[in-house]
Amino acid sequence: MRRRFFVAAVILLSGSAVGAQNPTDQPKTTAADFRRIIETAKARVYPALIFVKPIREEFSGGEQRRQEVFGSGVLISPDGLAVTNHHVIDQAVEIQVVLSDKRQVQAEIVGKDAETDLALLRLKGLKEGESLPYAAFADSDQVQSGDFVMALGSPFGYARSISLGIVSNTERYLGFESKHVYNNFIQTDAAINPGNSGGPLVDIVGQIVGINTLGVQGGQGLGFSIPSNIVRDVVDRLRTKNRVDRAWTGLQLQPLIDFNSNTIIKSDSGVLVRDVEKDSPAVVAGVQAGQFHILTHPDS
Repeated sequence: MRRRFFVAAVILLSGSAVGAQNPTDQPKTTAADFRRIIETAKARVYPALIFVKPIREEFSGGEQRRQEVFGSGVLISPDGLAVTNHHVIDQAVEIQVVLSDKRQVQAEIVGKDAETDLALLRLKGLKEGESLPYAAFADSDQVQSGDFVMALGSPFGYARSISLGIVSNTERYLGFESKHVYNNFIQTDAAINPGNSGGPLVDIVGQIVGINTLGVQGGQGLGFSIPSNIVRDVVDRLRTKNRVDRAWTGLQLQPLIDFNSNTIIKSDSGVLVRDVEKDSPAVVAGVQAGQFHILTHPDS
């Protein structure tokens, strides 16, 4: 039964793309074909996967102790720039990474952004003129629910691994009360466990569609990745300024939410003000909580 389901999934993946009207017109697809697709995608991104081992210093019982934690990351340039999660390298006094060829090298933090839980690393001690394997970003705006994806990383500190799943939702928002207020996540049922944090979520052509950041403890098939377009924007800022600068208005905006599925409803006409911070620019402008404000373009 599992083999029949697997082959059926393959047919949906490749057969539907040709738009055949008659089922008999669809090309014959086998499990071997699907396996070949996965192997090709894996071969493109697996060499760029890194095992991140930050070292933190902690005080316990009056003594200072060094603790090694673990996470994942992915190389995004041939000269050794890599993306991981902010929470993986936060408070680290030293960072070691393990490459696909089993070399262990040091890394330094180029910049980090707690609000999006992203960090940019630069590998040190590389050979002169060395070019490292790296993965490219996909356009996450093109990702759709039902797309096949793979989560790569080092779960629980084990050797690099890969899990297969689909995109469950492309705009999962976890709420203003969470620490993830800046992210609409890609939700996937590909396994994301502790240690997978910072690793890439890739599509079937081996491009990064997200950076894995969160799994739900006690839940099954609930993992969340930061969309690649957000990652790319933050990385560009960290690369040039080592930080992400954000404007402050004092506004807390209320998303238009479908409470049955906890997803955001798109609105092109305006925003709802949830709250206004005291003595903020929004107060000076006369904005009040509970108002709906129409968005206008400067040229309109």
